[in-house]
Amino acid sequence: MIRSHLHPVIGVITFACLSTATLAQRLVPTDFPKTEIPFERFYQTPSLAGAPPTSATWAPDSKHAAFLWNKDGSRHRDIYVVTLPGGTPVRLTDYRAFSKLPLQDDERTEVQKKEEVQYDTGPSGIAWSPDSRSILFGYKGSLYEAAVDGKTPIRLRTQTQDGTGNYAFSPNGKFISYSRASNVYLLDRATGDVRQLTTVSKPSTGVTSYVWSPDSANLLVTWSDSSGAKSIIIPDYTKELVEAGTRRRNLVGQSPNVQRVGVVSVSGGLIKWVDGLTPNFYNQEVAWSPDGKRIALSEMGGDFKSWRLRVIEIDNLKPMTIANQKTDRFINDWRPCFWSRDGRYVYYGTDTDGWRHVYRVRDFGGDPELVTKGNYDVCGAVRPKDSDDVFVETTEKSALELRLYRITPEGQKSELTGRQPVNTPTFAQTKTMNSSFVSDDGKNVLMICSDRVTSPDLYFAEATAQKPKEPIRVTNSPLPDYKKVKLVMPKEVTFAAPDGKTIHALLYVPSNIPVGTKCGAFLDNMYADSAKNRWVGFSPSYACENLGMVVLSVDFRSSYGYGSDFGNGYYRSLGQVDADEAVAAANYLKSLPMIDPARVGLWGWSYGGFLTEMVMCTRPGVFAAGVAGAPVTDWTHYNEWYTRHRLNLPKEDEEAYKKSSPVNFAAGLQGKLLMIHGMQDDNVLFQDTVQMVQKLIEAGKEFDVAFYPKDDHSVSRDETRPHVYTRIYKYLYMWLGGK
Repeated sequence: MIRSHLHPVIGVITFACLSTATLAQRLVPTDFPKTEIPFERFYQTPSLAGAPPTSATWAPDSKHAAFLWNKDGSRHRDIYVVTLPGGTPVRLTDYRAFSKLPLQDDERTEVQKKEEVQYDTGPSGIAWSPDSRSILFGYKGSLYEAAVDGKTPIRLRTQTQDGTGNYAFSPNGKFISYSRASNVYLLDRATGDVRQLTTVSKPSTGVTSYVWSPDSANLLVTWSDSSGAKSIIIPDYTKELVEAGTRRRNLVGQSPNVQRVGVVSVSGGLIKWVDGLTPNFYNQEVAWSPDGKRIALSEMGGDFKSWRLRVIEIDNLKPMTIANQKTDRFINDWRPCFWSRDGRYVYYGTDTDGWRHVYRVRDFGGDPELVTKGNYDVCGAVRPKDSDDVFVETTEKSALELRLYRITPEGQKSELTGRQPVNTPTFAQTKTMNSSFVSDDGKNVLMICSDRVTSPDLYFAEATAQKPKEPIRVTNSPLPDYKKVKLVMPKEVTFAAPDGKTIHALLYVPSNIPVGTKCGAFLDNMYADSAKNRWVGFSPSYACENLGMVVLSVDFRSSYGYGSDFGNGYYRSLGQVDADEAVAAANYLKSLPMIDPARVGLWGWSYGGFLTEMVMCTRPGVFAAGVAGAPVTDWTHYNEWYTRHRLNLPKEDEEAYKKSSPVNFAAGLQGKLLMIHGMQDDNVLFQDTVQMVQKLIEAGKEFDVAFYPKDDHSVSRDETRPHVYTRIYKYLYMWLGGK
C-alpha cells in the first residue's frame, strides 16, 4: 500500500434543556421523520455499505492478489484470492472453521465469552510466500499457512495462548518468522522446527518490529522500552462491585520514547545495535538495499523538529547522514524511504521546499534531487521490487483527491488513474482513488476507490497504458438496501480564513427547499481531511434530505494537499487557528440565503470534540449548539507522540498548553453543548470530560452530558453505536432543525 494515514458516540444522562429564549423557540420534536431506511440502520451490522476489502496484497508473481472481505457486510472478514485481470474473487478461509485454545481456568462471564465471538473480525493481515503458492495469516492466537489453490487443507503452523504477530516468510522461503511476547521466532518450513531468534529479557522491553534482508541472512529489528508508561486507572461501573482496572499508557512529558535498532543474524546470536542515532528518536521507516549490505533509516528526532536519513553498513553498523531537515515548528510524519533498484540512490519523502515531495540522493550523500515538483503534496510513494520506476500518489490535480503517477528514473511522468472527460459518464467521472497497491513488476495496480455517494470497493487497473483506462471493479460490497437511501452529492465550496488561507469544504443542500424557507445548518464531524472526495457515510445526506438541514464538511488546518505551512499551521495553537476557521465556516453558512443565522451548530469526535468545546468556549455566540465526543480538554493528559509534535513539552511551553486546553475557558461557554464519552476510553481519558464538567459547574453553566460505561474511544459496540449517532443528530436537530 502506498499510503495509509483522535472518532464518533453516547450512554445516557439527562438533557437539561435549559436554554436561552431564542433557542427554546427553535426546539423541535426529537423524533426523526419516518423513512424506509431508519437512521439507526446506518450504524448497524451488517453494514448497508458493506464491509469493504482491506489488506489488499499482491503476490510476488504480480498475477494474484489477496484481500480481507465479507461480501455480506458483516464485521467478520475472510481471505479472498483473485487472479488478475478478469478473475473472480475466491474465498480461501471460513472464519467459523477456526477455534481458539480453551483456557484451563477461564473466569470470564458468559457475556464476555459471547462478546469475544460477536466482535471477532476474522483473520488478520496477509503475507505471501515468495513462490506465490501460499498465504500466511494469523487468527485467534494461532498462525496458519494456506495454499492459494484451495485444494490443500489449511496448515496450522503455531498455536499458543498468548498469540503471535508480525509474521512473514523469509525472502528465500525457507523460514516463517513471527513475534511472540517480546521476541522473534523462526519456524523451518521443511522440518517444522521452531527456534527463538532474539532473547530480549528486560521487563517492559521487546522487539516491536523487524524487516528481513533481501538475501535472508539478517533481520533488522526495532526494540523499544515501555517501562516509562504510566499505569492509568479505568473503573468499570457495570459490575456488581466497581472494579478498578489499570492500563499502561504513555503521557506527554512523562513517557519519553526509548527505542533502538539493530541487526540479528538468521543463524542466531545477540542483537548488534546501531549506535550514534539521535536520543529518543522514532524509526519512521527502514529499507534494506537490494544487495542486503546496507540499511536506509528514516529517523525522526524525539523533539519532532529534526529529521535525518541515515545509511548504515551492516559490517560496522555506523550511521551516515545523507539528508536531514530542521524546523522551528514540527516535522510532519510522512517520511518514507526506499532504494533505487541498482542501489545507487535512496529515495525519501520530506516537505523541505514547503510541500510534501519525493527526493533522491546518492547512497553516499550529496545534493538531493527533486523527483516530484510543484505546489501539491505527495501522499504516498513506492518503488515496486522488480521495477525501476517510482509510483506516487499526489494531489496535483486537486487537494480533494488523489491521483497515481509513474515516474521513470529519467524523470518521465505519466498518470495512471484519474477522471475521464466530464462528458463521459464513466466510473472515473466521480470516483477517485483512496489508496493504491502496485504489483511487484510495476505493471498492475489495485485501488480502493469511492466517492461522496459511493462506498469503497476494490478495483484493478493496468499500470502500463499510455493513457488512464477505466478501472475494473473487483468487489461489490454494498447490500441491496443501499440503493434505497437518497444520497446527496455535495458541492465543493471555498471561503477565506482570517489569516488569508483558502479553506475548502463540501456543502450539502436539501434538494427541495421551499421559497422563503430558512434552514438550520451545522459543521459535520469536524476533523482534518473531511472534505476529500471519498465515502463518509450516510449521515450528512440523511440530515440534508430527511431533516431539511444544510451540512458543511471542512478541510481544517493540518489537512494534506495544501503544503506544510497549512499542514503544520496550528503549531502551539491547537483549537485557535482552526477555531477561527470554524468561525469563518459559520460566517460562510450565514451568508447563504437559505440559512437561519441563529441556527448554526457543529460537532466532532476526539480532536473534533476538543475543537467543538474550544469554539463554543472561546468564540461564544457564533454557534447555537454543538456536540463534543470524546474530547481532549487538557492536553497534559494526552500522549507524547501526538502532543509534543504540536505543543512541545508541558514544562517547556506552559503557555501553549494553557491556551489550547478547554478546561481553562469553561466560563466562556455559550449555546447548547452536549458532551459524550466512553468511560473505558484509554486514548482520550474519560477524566477529561469529567474535569470539564466540574469547570462548567463552577462557572455556573448549563450543559448536557452522556456517557457509555462499557465503551472505549471508538464507542463501537453493537448496541451503542446506533444509539450514539442517533443522539448526536437528534441533539442537532432538536436545537437547529425545524422551519
